[in-house]
Amino acid sequence: MIRQTGLVLLTPAAVSQVRRAVRGALLLEGGASAPLWTWRGQVPEPAFIAAVERHRVGLLLADHVETLDLPEPVRARLRAQRDAERRAALDLIRLTSYVDSLLADVPHLHLKGVALATLSTGDPTARGGGDVDVVVDPGRLDDAAAALVADGWKVRPTYTSDQEAWAWRYQRWGAHEMAFDRAGLTVDLHWRLDPTYDGLPRFADLWTRRQQVKVGPVEVETLDTADAFAHSLRHAAKDGWESLRSLVDVHRLAREPAAHEVALGRLDHATLSAVDATVG
Repeated sequence: MIRQTGLVLLTPAAVSQVRRAVRGALLLEGGASAPLWTWRGQVPEPAFIAAVERHRVGLLLADHVETLDLPEPVRARLRAQRDAERRAALDLIRLTSYVDSLLADVPHLHLKGVALATLSTGDPTARGGGDVDVVVDPGRLDDAAAALVADGWKVRPTYTSDQEAWAWRYQRWGAHEMAFDRAGLTVDLHWRLDPTYDGLPRFADLWTRRQQVKVGPVEVETLDTADAFAHSLRHAAKDGWESLRSLVDVHRLAREPAAHEVALGRLDHATLSAVDATVG
């Protein structure tokens, strides 16, 4: 399949080379002395950059441009991407801290974002910017949603925040998350980790095993490494294993011995197979 990205076609050949570059960068990140892949002009430079941007792996590659022998125009673009993503990550740290304070009276755990970046790399800026994701106990969903609405956050039209409506009760049963927007920012409020009821642990279990991570000047509570690994495995599968950034998350967490305390199902093994085949 060929997709249009701006004025540059996103080609299978370019995506394939970016996968190889990511595999090489992860090996270097893990301590390898030399990469298995280096630039030899396999695809046009604009196509390579388009594939990097589509899969949001510029932060990873930018730290290894010399060793991967990327050409100077690609190096410059990746460094610019890295700087932009790190600025966005700083904004996300501030938003994470703000939401953490806003929901101080509701037990909650931060998912993905800067919490996952810190958990998987020690660097809260390692995944760039994005939305704030938090998960709460289903029994406290009413309180969490009310706190966001009272602070001026607007629920997406595909959801409802009217707790007297029948749609609210149906949404709570049939969905697992809802999005709130304000001034171009988004908070994704979850009450389960994924659409299933028993595919991933309940909030009570997650809360018992929670751990704190330091993101910038604040500490927030997030999933422990094993639960984050399980969630990342399912999240990558939800995207059809098409997001390289999601596969990189799994790869990084898999380095941690604590990640492997989780029991794996068939879907989890499928994700691990996709990670192994794609980025190692």
